This record gives sequence, C-alpha cells and structure tokens, in this order.
Amino acid sequence: MIPIEWVTRRLATGSYLKRHPGTQECYRFCPPCQETFFKDDANHDPQWSDEQILSANLDNVARDEVQIMKRLSLVVFEILEKVWASLNCVLVDMKIEFGIDNEGNILVSDVIDSDSWRLWPEGKKELMKDKQVYRNLSNVTAEGLNQVKLNFTWIADTLASVKRPTDNLVVLALGSSSDLPFANKIVSQLNELEVRHGTFSN
Repeated sequence: MIPIEWVTRRLATGSYLKRHPGTQECYRFCPPCQETFFKDDANHDPQWSDEQILSANLDNVARDEVQIMKRLSLVVFEILEKVWASLNCVLVDMKIEFGIDNEGNILVSDVIDSDSWRLWPEGKKELMKDKQVYRNLSNVTAEGLNQVKLNFTWIADTLASVKRPTDNLVVLALGSSSDLPFANKIVSQLNELEVRHGTFSN
C-alpha cells in the first residue's frame, strides 16, 4: 500500500472550508479539485503536495507513478459521479488509496463505501448519507447509530437498482503489436464483466 490518500472534490465543504477560509460552501470545482494527504494518524494525516510526495522517496513512487495515481483517482471519481447523478444524488467528494503489486503495477486498493465519500441525495446537504452523519452525533446513541445503519442500507438498496448497461461497446486501439500483452489483460477483464469489445491496430 502507498501511504497516501487521494481526495477528489466536486463541491467545497468539510475540512476544505477550514483550510481555505473565505471559500463559499458548495463552491463547485471544475475540473474537480484534487488533494493528497500523507497517512499519519499521529499528525492527523497532513496534506502533502506532489513535491512532498516525491521528496519522501516512497518505495516505487516517482513522478510517473504520482501522475498515474492522479489520473486514476479522477477517473474513478468521475465514473462514480455519473452513476450517482443517474440516481439523483450528488457525489460531493471521495478519497481513494492505491497499492503496487509484485509486477510494479499501480492498483486501486481500497474499499469504496460510505467511509470514502460524501453523498447528498437531490444535492441537499441535510439529506447526506455518508459518514458525516456519524461524525455529527454529539452523543452516540442507539437512535443515532440506527440512523447510520439506515443510511448504509439506503446506499445498498439504491445501488442495487442500478442496471448493467447492455448496449455498450469498448474499442481498444493498439498502436502496435507490442501493445497486445496489455490489451489482452483488458480483454480478460471485459470478458469477465460481460462487456462487448472490439480491437484494431495501426
């Protein structure tokens, strides 16, 4: 695991407002705002810049890897944002973490759930369905915990209503035959997900 949290924000709220006083709540970032935080509980996960990440000399993390993680975190956010938008729910922000496998590949290595994002049904903060509901409890009561449980149930039930697209087609464009090993890995995943696909090369 790479000890960095990548946070992608569509709307300004929460800790962002504390770190950027004067910013109006719900200010919309376009493109989404991306921030990184070093995982260090003792120091409350300080925010780091790209330069700090590179200067830390983390194992297998150089400039290219930082850029890959930056792009991947944005792609994951935008995909989930579209899914939730189709359900009349705003994905306000989310965090994600990465790991590196034995072959040196960067992988999304996180459970993405209500501990990872802020969700506002109908775009209304007062209807939030994320972990902030628990954080806002002045006293932990059975009633409060039950509300947290109901929120998790709502998310599970809502996502269960999402229908798998049946008319999508993924096209893989290969620059040369040297791209085949990587393309074959993609094809394997597409087959597993039962997604139609086609391939062509120059």
